Amino acid sequence: MNLREMMPFRGSYQGNDHPMTAMRHEFDRWFDEMTRNLGGMPEVWGPGNASPSVDLKETDEALEITAELPGVAKSDIDVQVVGDVLTIRAEKKSERKQNDNLHMMECSWGSYMRRLPLPCKVDESHAEAALKDGLLRIRLPKAPEVQASTKKIEIKSGS
Repeated sequence: MNLREMMPFRGSYQGNDHPMTAMRHEFDRWFDEMTRNLGGMPEVWGPGNASPSVDLKETDEALEITAELPGVAKSDIDVQVVGDVLTIRAEKKSERKQNDNLHMMECSWGSYMRRLPLPCKVDESHAEAALKDGLLRIRLPKAPEVQASTKKIEIKSGS
């Protein structure tokens, strides 16, 4: 027996029959099953992703949000600002038919909701949103800052 044969996972494995690959697939399957039953982690947006990616950028004039929503129709997206929270709801509808003979299934579908706390007050009445090439871009102009005024309060004699 040579030293190479004694080393773990150094055999002559072909493709996916390597023990580490099999173990990784089993962990992935277990994690997918576990998160599927939690209800709080949607099974949408592809393998290994709990939610679409979102960027939030602040400029001098506005907040700019970009959300990746591939395969979602404009009519299936709802964007709302309530107080200092932006809520994005989306639904990616399945194109599968029940009698499809699928050999592989990685495309995902389902409902999704994400709430983002906003770092400043915004003017909801001038908000804009556009969907192009699977990217939802939202622009929320900042609300005019209310200048704090200084007022001297007169102190009266006690009564």
